[in-house]
Amino acid sequence: MLRLDGARFLDEHGRTRLLRGVNLGSSSRVPATPDGRSFVRDGFFEHRRVSFVGRPFPLEDADAHDARLKRWGLTTMRFLVTWEAIEHEGSGKYDLAYLDSLEAVVRKAAEHGLDVFIDFHQDVWSRFTGGDGAPGWTLEAAGFQLEHLHETGAAFVHCQHDGPLPRMIWPSDAGKLAAATMFTLFFAGDLFAPRRRIDGEFAQPYLRRHFFGAMEALARRFASTGAVFGYDVLNEPSPGYIGWSDLTRPKGPVTLGAPPSPLESMALGAGASLTVKEWTRDVFGARAVGKVTLNPRRPRARRGGAAVPVRAAGHAGGLRLRAEDAALRARLQGRRGRRAGGGVLARAPLPARRRRRGVRRAHRGGRGRPCAALVARGDGRRARAAPGARAATQRPFGLMASCDGARPDTEARRGSVPRGA
Repeated sequence: MLRLDGARFLDEHGRTRLLRGVNLGSSSRVPATPDGRSFVRDGFFEHRRVSFVGRPFPLEDADAHDARLKRWGLTTMRFLVTWEAIEHEGSGKYDLAYLDSLEAVVRKAAEHGLDVFIDFHQDVWSRFTGGDGAPGWTLEAAGFQLEHLHETGAAFVHCQHDGPLPRMIWPSDAGKLAAATMFTLFFAGDLFAPRRRIDGEFAQPYLRRHFFGAMEALARRFASTGAVFGYDVLNEPSPGYIGWSDLTRPKGPVTLGAPPSPLESMALGAGASLTVKEWTRDVFGARAVGKVTLNPRRPRARRGGAAVPVRAAGHAGGLRLRAEDAALRARLQGRRGRRAGGGVLARAPLPARRRRRGVRRAHRGGRGRPCAALVARGDGRRARAAPGARAATQRPFGLMASCDGARPDTEARRGSVPRGA
């Protein structure tokens, strides 16, 4: 059995072990029943009625695979498991048949002298946001309508795409509305969405409790196998909107396809139709090749018309923008008070006295301009000014950082929410 000594793995004799092995395996990211391949639409959204039993391969094939690895001189498996595979049926409902099958496969590996490292895998949150990992019900609990994520530009979903799959498109989903919102809730929901509750519980602890509950159920099964020597808690996590310094620009590990900016994403999610740049990549890097209109039929990504859960975290009830964002504001509005897909996007002028005070404050360091408030309403009611908006401060602002310098995490300042949660 391996143990850790600083940056080295040691065996039972105290010798340093160099791990040589394989990744097992990509098929574990999608269901075995029904056909979970990403281009297959039949049954794709029936996410509670799936089974991962038989992933990564049927138990009867395990001896052949394990013996082959040993003949090749390999000693280690990076063994993929997803949260969805364990808890797809619903909150707190574990697939015991799948856990039984995993335990049996790992015990077979132990019989062949193979060490197993468990990778609790995810890519851009979920299969329904262009990757794999979390169950579909987590998105539904946050208010998303899975069938509308692709059309609204909230995610790139392969089975809803017409035409060939663009090469390496999936990383771009990390910066789109669905995945970015979920990671923001998971890592900092108490800070950015302090009013958001799921089944009466705050969003951040709710998501984390279920995530670690599924991992604990898995670890209990593997504890006595003698083969598992470690866990990768979360593969390639994304920060979501946390630390995003400019909400008017798209950002992500890869710029491909038609990625909207966060602000555009929120408008699209609320039912707006927008034209954004389309990007491709070649040996010279990313370049714009044209424009494409997203959400022409104007469905909403979320139930009830709210753009994103995190909008509740705004200190004054909405996103505040710098004055230099007027071009984007004009694109979203068309004109002041114009309706956009059932919602209203309006520029909120500042009181003259506050505007003058804001200018003085912003120019202390020679940067910044007067600020205005933009409140996206998806319920059709009159848009109103966000009270207390002043000038943009020098420091970059995250998703809900306010232009008047006030922190949105009012509960954290009172001590009820830990900072950096």
